[in-house]
Amino acid sequence: YRNYFEIAGVRYGHILDPRTGWPAKRHVISVTITGPECGRVDGLATALTVLGPDQSRELFKDRLADYKAMFMIEKEDRSVHYIYMNGFEKLMNTKVTP
Repeated sequence: YRNYFEIAGVRYGHILDPRTGWPAKRHVISVTITGPECGRVDGLATALTVLGPDQSRELFKDRLADYKAMFMIEKEDRSVHYIYMNGFEKLMNTKVTP
């Protein structure tokens, strides 16, 4: 979320959406996942950044049994949303609140 550039007031991030070849247009600024292999977790976090919260929830429910928990930060306009999945908040000492 910090690695971007702007042209004519449009912000372009460094994460590309493979479906379009252009920077992802999601509002997700961070994804953290726990899982068995760090390389896969890193790639998966990037993919879920592109997919956004709704599709990420569905993917987690259906296909990602080995990945225990996820924490996503989404920014829309001036508000920030914290999204916890599969018990991630239990891994933290305190739950983050906006």
